[in-house]
Amino acid sequence: YTIHYTPYTIHHYTLCGRRPIHYACIHGHLEVSKWLHAQGVKLDVVDHDGFQPVHHACRKGELEVARWLCEQGAVLDLADNDGWRPIHYACAEGHLDVAQWLQAQGVALDVEDNDGGRPITHANDNARSEMVKWLEAQGVAL
Repeated sequence: YTIHYTPYTIHHYTLCGRRPIHYACIHGHLEVSKWLHAQGVKLDVVDHDGFQPVHHACRKGELEVARWLCEQGAVLDLADNDGWRPIHYACAEGHLDVAQWLQAQGVALDVEDNDGGRPITHANDNARSEMVKWLEAQGVAL
């Protein structure tokens, strides 16, 4: 209703710089994401933390949304303000399916963030043992 009668709101952002496309991706609303994009919303917009929609999708384990963003040209190894890439978020949150998909797309598994943290260290710090085992099986050392 609000978007129908006030279409300019699709481009507005919150105090933290998040736009409706960010929230659609955070919550796994693929059809809403597609609709917003069809209305001219760009998929590479960043919030104040440097997150693009693909960062949010991978952080929340929204694989179908991440796949669609990739099909639309999302850069899967783009760092946010802290140097975290989608792979860091997927591993830190324990989203093994997302991490495996990112690897299949050619994303490096052993990349450092601005503080020297790596996906495996973030997974270990968050007690994501299954993720740590998988990363080690891929040749990533803790």
